Amino acid sequence: MVRKIVLGNAAIAEAALASGVDVVTGYPGTPTSELIPCLTEIVLAEKLPVYVEWSVNEKVALDVAVAAAWAGKRALSIMKMAGLNVAADTLINVAYKGVSGALVLYVADDPGTHAGCTEQDSRYYAFLAQLPLLDAADPADAYRLTRLAFEISEQLGLPVLLRSTTNVAHTMGVIEGEPYHPDQSRRRDFHFQKKIEQYTTIEADRGEQHRQLLAKLESFADTAQERGLNRLEKKGSKGVIASGVSWTYLLEGIRSFDLNVTSLKIDNPHPWPEETVRRLIEHADSILVLEEQEPILERMLKRTMADMSRSLPVLGKEDGTLPRTGEYDFEIVAAALSKLTGRRLGFEPIAGIETAGGAEFAYLKSLRPRRALTFCSGCPHRATYYIINQVVRKLGYRQDEVIVTGDIGCTSLGTFQPLRTLWTEVTMGAAIGLAHGFKTAGAPKPVIATLGDSTFFHSGIPPLVNAVQHGSDLTVIVLDNHWTAMTGFQPNPNTGLTALGKTAPALSIPRIVEALGIPCAVIDPFEVQTSIDTITEIVRRRGVKVVVSQAECTLQKRRGDGVDTPYRILEPTCTDCGACIRTLACPAIAVADGLHRIDPAACSGCGLCVFVCPHDAIERVEG
Repeated sequence: MVRKIVLGNAAIAEAALASGVDVVTGYPGTPTSELIPCLTEIVLAEKLPVYVEWSVNEKVALDVAVAAAWAGKRALSIMKMAGLNVAADTLINVAYKGVSGALVLYVADDPGTHAGCTEQDSRYYAFLAQLPLLDAADPADAYRLTRLAFEISEQLGLPVLLRSTTNVAHTMGVIEGEPYHPDQSRRRDFHFQKKIEQYTTIEADRGEQHRQLLAKLESFADTAQERGLNRLEKKGSKGVIASGVSWTYLLEGIRSFDLNVTSLKIDNPHPWPEETVRRLIEHADSILVLEEQEPILERMLKRTMADMSRSLPVLGKEDGTLPRTGEYDFEIVAAALSKLTGRRLGFEPIAGIETAGGAEFAYLKSLRPRRALTFCSGCPHRATYYIINQVVRKLGYRQDEVIVTGDIGCTSLGTFQPLRTLWTEVTMGAAIGLAHGFKTAGAPKPVIATLGDSTFFHSGIPPLVNAVQHGSDLTVIVLDNHWTAMTGFQPNPNTGLTALGKTAPALSIPRIVEALGIPCAVIDPFEVQTSIDTITEIVRRRGVKVVVSQAECTLQKRRGDGVDTPYRILEPTCTDCGACIRTLACPAIAVADGLHRIDPAACSGCGLCVFVCPHDAIERVEG
């Protein structure tokens, strides 16, 4: 055993390798993005025979992992909560068919939406798919439950959902790591038999498959008890049920305030540990439920109480003790414990602030500053959106007259000041479908769809084909920076690399577009005037047209080629009009002592500010 301090995502990677995982797939998405880089670093260093893949999207990732698990291998697939929506079709179908090896699907939710679009609670998918769910509370717990997930999946012949949240995935903690087994994969040979009645839907007895699924799920209750899941510690008459990171906050509260409460850690919210919960209900006179996001445990607890004909006061989300939105922290949990125990623990809400009915502990939120969101200095996306804004003006429209749809990723930052280019941002690949929908609904003026290169491959091609088939009239601009940048610079089919750093074919977006019979132009967004003229001419054409704005992500380019020659502001010429900051909000430009300055360390030398400056007061630093 080796003690290590690791990130929560790294703990899952360590556990997967110690479990002898054979195949690992995923699609980048915070809060899970660090897992595969952590895992590949170990795989390469230890020369482990593990196949690792950043897939084109989450459904493809799960499909690849399913096939490996059907062939007797141990497989892990990772994604964020929004990605589980993409993969859900496969997940729910495969639950009926089972696995012969092991399949663990790791998903991380994002309470507080630090890097997500919604506060989706992925625990519901376990109920929907009728699959076992393990909910990690900290890195050590994540390591333990990952090891267990592989064993249970193989034992029951079922996929297992492993869930965490941002504050588990991105927290450092101590794990007791076990050695990796370089030869373990070779002992599990490929084995897949033709069983049409099992591995297809059309030939299967789906009723029988469903009965088998329920029987396997029911047997999990015995397995959970054998493995020591769902720990109940009886003490005082006040009970607390907690899962996920809320359990960690509860332990901190118990230690900090020397609380005498009975606690129950829920490791598997599904299937519900009925017998253990009943023992808590019999012992307690009131119960606090600590869980981020939806009141799933709370409602299951009340159902069990109803079945027992025992009614206890339940403190949680539904009575307004705790908020239903946002993430929890120690202060929020301590305030709830104060209400449960009747003790003043020092974290009660400030007098006069309403907290009932699920309101958001405004007294705490007001103390948290908001961070401004903008593109990195020299980002080609800033240049592309500036160009789009200029194109709209050159066409004779106001910026609020031409709909520009957006997509998820770095490109979504085009919604913020001062550019304010994008009107929409929904899901991966939705920009083109929305643009086509607006034209179908009768939008009289041009409609422009924008998306990144990774998103193009993820789910941008099908709506592009759909727009062509139905004779739409729209312009698509693909912002191609060669990387899946926002989630940590993972390679995509356009990058020319695999997850393990091997050289791969770099698929050409313009050639794919042209193969669909669509006119395609390629621009360099830092050739500003040429790009404005090109896109203006393209937008004026009828039908579906595509522009690929190609320039490598500046952060990656600087890592590879070094620092470009920066620019500087000429003091005698500069009038401090502020046009550069108001128009671009480039982080390299700031005001110091009343004068505009360019930080040479931050400047990437893109030169966009030169085009914007109305007084020719910016020049490249020579020498």
